[in-house]
Amino acid sequence: MIAQPARRLLAPAITFLLLGLAWQWVAGRHGAILPSLLDVAGDLAARPAFYAANVWTTASVALAGLVLGYVHFGALRRLSADYLSGRARRALGLQLARLGVMAAALFGLAKWGALPLLAGALGILLARAVVLRRAGAEGVGG
Repeated sequence: MIAQPARRLLAPAITFLLLGLAWQWVAGRHGAILPSLLDVAGDLAARPAFYAANVWTTASVALAGLVLGYVHFGALRRLSADYLSGRARRALGLQLARLGVMAAALFGLAKWGALPLLAGALGILLARAVVLRRAGAEGVGG
């Protein structure tokens, strides 16, 4: 049996390996659609400044998604308290604001491109996990 910390590291490593193998398989069959990993590595070596700029942009968008997600999912506690205490109008306004801000942010990221959208979504999902873990540790919703 593999220890829990090792399993947490092993699963992403296996997933990364399988994605690399799948990439190479698709690149071998459909070279016009997808370059091989060696071609990608060659391009990375030829244009490091381009990729560095994209890494910083992607990281900053993921951080913004983390903040947005934390506020979005963190507001659920207040929203639930408002509904339960009979302040339905206030709760409805908060719900519409939450969903409107999230929709506008995701729409803006989608207009910016696929990579910013994925990075922002990753930040939002990480924030969701943090908020749910914190709520579980506090015994909320149990």
